[in-house]
Formats: sequence, structure tokens, C-alpha cells
Amino acid sequence: MTAVTAQKHQSKALIILAFLALYIIWGSTYLGIKYAIETIPPFFMAGGRFTIAGLLLFAWCIIKKETIPSLKSIAVNCLAGILMLFVGNTAVVYSEQYLPSGLVAIVVATAPFMVCNIG
Repeated sequence: MTAVTAQKHQSKALIILAFLALYIIWGSTYLGIKYAIETIPPFFMAGGRFTIAGLLLFAWCIIKKETIPSLKSIAVNCLAGILMLFVGNTAVVYSEQYLPSGLVAIVVATAPFMVCNIG
């Protein structure tokens, strides 16, 4: 086997592993939401999930001695977070009360195609 052939096989294996990880991690997010909203109110679960994630990331930055962002930067990022997480993710969490998690994942995955004018 030549070096080029070995590299192609390795690249193909890495691509397959990357897709496998994507399917498992991304797909399990929607399944996790489905099970979480059975016991936790949907909006509380969504807000709590990202509040905890934000605090963990902030703590990580403090541990790594990163500079704390300016108030202006925090305000801009808060606006982006509200639009993406509150509007987008809350719609997903709300819809999972009534639709199967697999269908919700497919709708979210195809959303970029719906926005683009393809054809």
C-alpha cells in the first residue's frame, strides 16, 4: 500500500468517524430535550441549560486567565444569544412537546435550505 492510498483510507475513516460523532451528539441533543421536558417545564429547561453552559464557559475562561469582555461586547453577545437561543432553541423545545424528536431534528437540519433560494 502506498502512502497516498494509506492517507486516503485514513481520511475516509476520519470522515466516517466525524459523521458518526455528529449523528450521535447532535441527535442525542433532541432526544435529551424530549426526555427533559417530560419532567421540567420547557422554557425553564431551555433557559437553565444555556445558563449553566454559559457559567461553565465563563468559569473556564477565568481559570485560563482570559480577559473578561467589555460591557459593550457582552451586550452585543447577549442580543445574539437572545435571538439564537431564546427564539430559535425555545421554538425547538416548545415544538418537541407535540412532535417526535426525530422530526424536529430533520426540520432544524433542513432550515438552512428553506432560507436559501435553491433552484
